Amino acid sequence: MTGRWPVLALCLICGLASGAGGQVPDSRSRDSRDEVVARVGERAITMAEVDRRWAAEHAASWAQVRQETYDARWRVLEGMIGEYLIDAEAAARGVSRERLLEVELARRIRPVTGEEIASFYRSLGQRASGATLEQLTPAIRQLLEEQRPIQARQSLIDDLRSASTSVRTMLEPPRLQVTTAATDPVFGPAGAPVEIVEFSDFQCPFCARVQPALQKLRAAFPNRIRFVFKDLPLPMHAEAFAAAEAAQCAHEQGKFWEYRDVLFAHQEALGREDLKRYAATLKLDTARFNTCLNEDRFKHLVQADIDESERYGASSTPAFFINGRLLNGAQPYEAFERIVREELALKAAAAPGGTRRGP
Repeated sequence: MTGRWPVLALCLICGLASGAGGQVPDSRSRDSRDEVVARVGERAITMAEVDRRWAAEHAASWAQVRQETYDARWRVLEGMIGEYLIDAEAAARGVSRERLLEVELARRIRPVTGEEIASFYRSLGQRASGATLEQLTPAIRQLLEEQRPIQARQSLIDDLRSASTSVRTMLEPPRLQVTTAATDPVFGPAGAPVEIVEFSDFQCPFCARVQPALQKLRAAFPNRIRFVFKDLPLPMHAEAFAAAEAAQCAHEQGKFWEYRDVLFAHQEALGREDLKRYAATLKLDTARFNTCLNEDRFKHLVQADIDESERYGASSTPAFFINGRLLNGAQPYEAFERIVREELALKAAAAPGGTRRGP
């Protein structure tokens, strides 16, 4: 029985680390977008027309393919930049690439600690399928050790890139113009250079799991990010729509963000009486809150967010638009931080006298 745990752990890590790759390019040259791809008699149909129809009729797949294509290109581009930086450093030191990597990786690789193993085990949660820490420790240790050279190489590239003034990236990410309404709950200044619009579901476990990363973002970039919340209660979550309405009732009394935190912390209890109890705990005007919830006062706002999400191709939760750039799922803090820093760098470069440099 124990012999299958290494395989299980391998599968788990592959599932956690894997990313989808796109196959359909989205940023074609103007000439290729004007390419005629079909004729019906004298009527010519261009690639641009096909793409516009695709975006209008199948917004979700259009957004997904554009994002996957960008992500795949970004990964390849980053790999190429890393190779060039390593080659340049090896040449500057008068050594071979192999020797440079041998020296630099050796000094950057650290032994895997018991706390790292335990932390990884805790992150698996139910995905451990009942296996104990003791059972999974050998497989986790092996996999973390296998990741060490990859992490060390990336650390070297990051250091070389930070020290370089010659790296510039011009690969433009796909963006959507995401509209916000005066009724949307907002946290952060209106003039912040980065806006993160979150489509979320209070009964979605992944939406709760990503909250620590968002809290860390608030602390790391004070007054630099404006957070906007939009509701996307999914049909399979029976209590999510009412929870979204309740949060809007709390928003009416100026306590949306506090109420939101309570809902994510108590996803196992989102019945209507629970929703009213949480309002009392936060010292809201309970009579006003209960009337608001019983009357479905903000049902139209929740439905409007759902309808809006379809226009952006946001079909699952959580979904984030960072200055219009889609980031799907319960991503780690580092994924948010990378995009936020890229956006801040772009804003700085666009400012008068700014110099664009790769983030």
